[in-house]
This record gives sequence, structure tokens and C-alpha cells, in this order.
Amino acid sequence: MRKLTGKTVNNWIIERRIAEASTLLLETNYSVEEIALKVGYQNINHFYCQFRNYYKNTPRAWRETQRSHTLL
Repeated sequence: MRKLTGKTVNNWIIERRIAEASTLLLETNYSVEEIALKVGYQNINHFYCQFRNYYKNTPRAWRETQRSHTLL
């Protein structure tokens, strides 16, 4: 996997989950908790930590920021 993507399997999975979560945050009104479960996280706090590491913001704040930018 590393030869193909430059990432470990675990990092690739995390990246795909966070990408799917960000799509759901923008395109649905699901709660952050529902989205975390839908993309495969059983521990909501773990999802928050990984999302924050990736985007430097909480899922809820990221959603609000992104949606406000699309309205401009």
C-alpha cells in the first residue's frame, strides 16, 4: 500500500474516512455523531481527535465555516 499511495494502510483508511465525513458534513444535516458512526468510528472522541488533527478544527466548526464560505 505504501508503494502505491505513500501512506500506511492505517493512514489511508483514516484519510478516506475523514474525506467521507467532510462530504457528509457539507451535504447533509446529519449530526456529527451520526456521521462519525456512518464512516466507521465507534468512538466519537476518537473521530473528533482525528478530524481535528486533519483539519485543525472541530467537525461542527469546520461545517459552519465551510457552509458560510459557500453562501458568499
